[in-house]
Amino acid sequence: MTETIYRVENSNQTGCYRLYECAGMMMRHDRTQEIHPVPQADPEFKRNPFYMDESYYFGFDTMDKFHNWFDEQDRIEMKSLGYKLSVYEIDTEYTFSSKFQSVFFLDEAELIERFELI
Repeated sequence: MTETIYRVENSNQTGCYRLYECAGMMMRHDRTQEIHPVPQADPEFKRNPFYMDESYYFGFDTMDKFHNWFDEQDRIEMKSLGYKLSVYEIDTEYTFSSKFQSVFFLDEAELIERFELI
């Protein structure tokens, strides 16, 4: 069984959180509470330490979660920095999703399409 993952990344498949290029956006996000929990604060991730592996990547298993995490201002900022929305397919064995976000192993995922952020 496969799952679709939506991820914001640059042409090197690196997200802006890893590069800290989106520092202003990160400061606006309440990263410990209800909308943008860091992995350690995400209740469902605490039960599954999937994210502890250094080869993990983050994304979303639905577009609703993507839009809940990144508002229009975030998407405009990321687009100006060259980020796009990548769509991956991955076997469910290599991904885990909470009500906020998903973690997955990029090496096990197949890039299906890449879109401009809007």
